[in-house]
This record gives sequence, C-alpha cells and structure tokens, in this order.
Amino acid sequence: MFTKFLSAALLLTANCYGLDHFQPVFDLSDTQRAAVVQLNQKYNDAWFAQQNRFYTLDREVRYLITQVAPEPREIGVRAVEIENIRRDRVAKQTALQKQIEDLLTPAQMAALQGLVSAAILRPLASDAACANLVAQRQFQWFDTTALYPIFPGNIIKASRFIPSLIPPAPTASFCGSEMFPISVRDYLSLTDAQISMLFAASAEYNDFYVRKQNRLNDLNLEIADLTAMPGVDPVVLGLRYLEVAQIGQQIQDKSAQLRDASRSQLTPAQTLLVNVLDISNSGLIDSLVGCNLLQLPLGSANSGAGITGIASNCFLQGVLGTL
Repeated sequence: MFTKFLSAALLLTANCYGLDHFQPVFDLSDTQRAAVVQLNQKYNDAWFAQQNRFYTLDREVRYLITQVAPEPREIGVRAVEIENIRRDRVAKQTALQKQIEDLLTPAQMAALQGLVSAAILRPLASDAACANLVAQRQFQWFDTTALYPIFPGNIIKASRFIPSLIPPAPTASFCGSEMFPISVRDYLSLTDAQISMLFAASAEYNDFYVRKQNRLNDLNLEIADLTAMPGVDPVVLGLRYLEVAQIGQQIQDKSAQLRDASRSQLTPAQTLLVNVLDISNSGLIDSLVGCNLLQLPLGSANSGAGITGIASNCFLQGVLGTL
C-alpha cells in the first residue's frame, strides 16, 4: 500500500514539475568544494583528537568495574567525561552542517531536497537491482593500483589481483529467489505480461553468466598451477589474466544489456520511477552524506538516531555533478 501511494505521489510531482524533476543538478564551485572539504577536515581533526581520550576513558571504566571493591565516584567521573565528549561531538557536527548549509545557494539547497526523495528509497532500489532494473549500488572505492582496481563484491579469487569488476553470480532468477520482488512490482504497478518478459531476460543472462563463470573457474585453476611452477612463463600467465579481465568486461556489458532489455518493457511513467531508484543507488548519496551536505530523515536508509557526532567521510573529487 505504501509503495503504491509513494509511486503515485512521485508521478503527481513529476506532472507538476516535469520529467526532469527527479534528476536534479547539484554541483559546487571550486571555492565551495574547497570550503566543504576544509570544514570537514577541521571537524575531523577535533574528532580524532578526542578519540584517543575517549578510548583511554573507556579502558579505565572497563578496568575499574572489574575490581573487587570498585569506587563508584571514579567510574562516574570518567563516565561523565565520556558523555561530555559525545555531546560536544553532536554540537560540533550540528555546527558543521549549519556552516556548510550557509555556503550553498537556494538552488543548491532545492537540489539537495530533491535528492532526499531518492535517498529514502534505497532499500527499494536494492530490490530493483535484484529485478535487473537498476545497477547494483555504486561504492566509492579507492585503490593505489589504477590499472587493476579492486572492487567490493568480487567473486573471482585470482592468485594476486582482480583486474576487473565481476558482478555477483545470479542464483535462480532474482538475487537468490525465483520470485520477482513484490516491493518492485507494487512500486511500479507491473503487469503479469511485464513480469513474464523480465523473467525471460533474466534467464537468458543467467545462462550466459554460468558459461562465463565456468571458464573463469578454469582460468583460476590454471593461474594457480602456473604460479606454483618454479619457472613460470610470464606470457602464458599474462594471457590468463588478460582473459579474466576480458570475461569480466563481457559480464559487465551483458549485465548492462540486461538492464536495458528489462527497462525497455516499462512504460514512460514506470521509467520515471526507476530513474529515481537509479539516483538512490548512486555513490552521489553516500558522498553527500559523508560530507555533511545531505541530512537524511530519521529512520531512512543510512540514517540512524539523528546527528550522533560521527567522523566525516568526505570525498568530493569527481563525485558531484549533473545526475
């Protein structure tokens, strides 16, 4: 019931504001970007300075309560200081968010509010990824080896590194279930005919994936055998790694083709709703939250019990821009 109400509300808003309403443009000037990074860094400097004291107090409290005759006052003094640190962090994060908000223009603030509508749908976006309608959630992942980046979720255990991103293996049809996600069916008001076509597209992809996975398993065994030899031929070994990378790219391409095929079965109104879920699964949301630019409503995805004074995780380079 809630998803039907939500989808109807989103479509009503789209009719009022146009189909691009849920693809807000959000970007920062170089000056704003530098200021946001600097403010978050200053906040983190204070946060980590307090962290050492926090750990010390925590260890002391744990030690005192294990004594034969613990002194309540000594425990209480440390507990009060721990609470004061927590409250100070909450106050500092609240002040940080206000400072960052003051940097933004009204248009930027409006774009952020548009992104909140997408961010709260992240659990639904995960279901839509299982339904092959949106890409799997994008993580911001950094590694020193630019030619061979390592991504979360890799399933190929090569002996040294993974040259490319291999999407998770499909089980049955939809993330381990033979049932199409009910939440997505309800959200998009899909027909039985559409569900049937989505099943067919998923089955074709799964058959392709299994064949490629079998070859990857063979390659992993060959790589393990080759690297165990005392005089391994670098050309022979390199060819195996190259084939692993090529298969990884083929799977990525096939996965994208599956999403295109699945989305081609949707009506324009359903496509609009899926576009909202695309934003939900993007790394943009994580970056905005990590930089204290975006505050999510209580109880929504990635939102705990309000402002808790946690450390910032701010990476802006190459992240913000036109969605």
